[in-house]
Amino acid sequence: MTCRRLSDLLLEYTSGELPRRQRIGVALHLLACVACRIYASSYRATTELARACPEERVTDGEVEHLLRGVLAHAPVRPTERAPGC
Repeated sequence: MTCRRLSDLLLEYTSGELPRRQRIGVALHLLACVACRIYASSYRATTELARACPEERVTDGEVEHLLRGVLAHAPVRPTERAPGC
């Protein structure tokens, strides 16, 4: 699995909607790739924060927009290759 492919599958992975075989592939890549672990951690944290807003319903599009903004300032981006990827 490549870093870019992991990035494409992250929403389904974190929401538990990814088929077992792909879930295992994502999990194995996360074990081996520090950059993607950081990316996935930021993704989860941003999603949790956005969904925790009690005043209004947050759409998936708004979560995605917020996530892209946060990740634009992350020290490592998923398109960068970490050693061993």
